[in-house]
Amino acid sequence: MIKLTKRMDETGAKVVENPEYLFLLIDSVEHILFSINKEGSVDWQKGIPKPIKSELDTIKREIANIKKNMGANDK
Repeated sequence: MIKLTKRMDETGAKVVENPEYLFLLIDSVEHILFSINKEGSVDWQKGIPKPIKSELDTIKREIANIKKNMGANDK
């Protein structure tokens, strides 16, 4: 934990309070790096844009359904 605190100090990252989030980590210029909203969903602000993440989640669900159906057909 000490290493994390030191690294946050070095980079200017900080955890801030915000009524929209349970957890909110921002960088030195107040861009969101990581957050968990009140519904419990993780926001990928710096990594994957929300529309792309939504599409990826849809694709993952479709793949899971295909695998599930393939398994059901094998029986």
